[in-house]
Amino acid sequence: MSEIEEYIKTNCKAKGTKEHYKSILKLYFEIINKKPDDYFKGKKNIKQYQEDVKRYFNSFDQKKTSPLTIRTKMSAIKTYLAMHDIEFKTSWWKLNIKNQLTGKGARGRDTVPEFHELKQILSHADCRGRAFFTVLCTSGMRIGELCQIKLNDVNFDKDPVEIDILAEYTKGGYRRLSFMTDESAAALKEWLKVRQKYLDDLFTSTEPRFTSYKTKEGKTQGYTINKNDKRIFPFNPAAARWMWEKLVTNAGFNKKDESTQRLKMHPHTLRKAYITTMKQHMPEPVVDKIVGHVGYLSQSYDRFTDKDMARMYKENCGHLAIFETVKEQNLGEIHENLKAKDDEIANMKAEILQLKMQMLELTVAKHDALINGKTK
Repeated sequence: MSEIEEYIKTNCKAKGTKEHYKSILKLYFEIINKKPDDYFKGKKNIKQYQEDVKRYFNSFDQKKTSPLTIRTKMSAIKTYLAMHDIEFKTSWWKLNIKNQLTGKGARGRDTVPEFHELKQILSHADCRGRAFFTVLCTSGMRIGELCQIKLNDVNFDKDPVEIDILAEYTKGGYRRLSFMTDESAAALKEWLKVRQKYLDDLFTSTEPRFTSYKTKEGKTQGYTINKNDKRIFPFNPAAARWMWEKLVTNAGFNKKDESTQRLKMHPHTLRKAYITTMKQHMPEPVVDKIVGHVGYLSQSYDRFTDKDMARMYKENCGHLAIFETVKEQNLGEIHENLKAKDDEIANMKAEILQLKMQMLELTVAKHDALINGKTK
């Protein structure tokens, strides 16, 4: 096991976090042109480590990279060095890193898609893409989480369908429960019918479709196809992002931010669309719990049980409809309610008729009694 892999195994929990840190450290050593296994051997020269950190920091184009992204990457390097007893004074970090960052917020401006726009985009998707992105934008999951979900994590017998997101899948290391709409569940079932064939074809294909992809740095990377992969969606997040870029390009929604050159409607905006929509109809703590924002909350979310969340999601998930309208998605429930009302009215009419018959019988009996009395 390499030095970096050992560090990541010890300090990172979620698979997505591990991949993220691995890419950060790999790029760090590429930029400073040094080998990780030899980096901490021999006498430790603090000034040399400081020069390496500054070289890495200066490699970022601050006009295109958000300050938050840079802070995250620099924090990873700082932690990595500290784990090897290489620590700089706070004043050094402030003078050479913090004070050199320009701005605090995001560089670019996202475009959160409307659901009618999602319908246009996903009209260009195949069975796999339609299932992946409908589940993504109706469950509030992150791409990295959805790429790890296995079949036994999804309970199709529940209404709404439940997704058990294990702690090892999540960014914060918290296990949580999410849901999907009937529309998403139907798309997912269609994908599951052809999933194994897709894997088998991809394994034997001479031109694998999603085995390679471009990184943010413009490099081509790939991954090994495993035809026995247990994940529902057997590809990695980078491949999913590449697939999304193809879809928005085909649908004409591929505008890029001038500052960052990043798609305005990037995949994470699907999660934003979910959060924005559901917070208009459900308590914010419930939505935050479903999407995994537990770390930002008070303990107020604890008062909601899984049944409470499922009920509220079921009542309001019509607002997440993509190919169906809210009216169509709730039509079955409306028919059931109307039938119940019709049955109730029919029962009331029967009771009224029975009361009328009883009153008539009493009137006749009373009339007969009066006639009999006079006769005697």
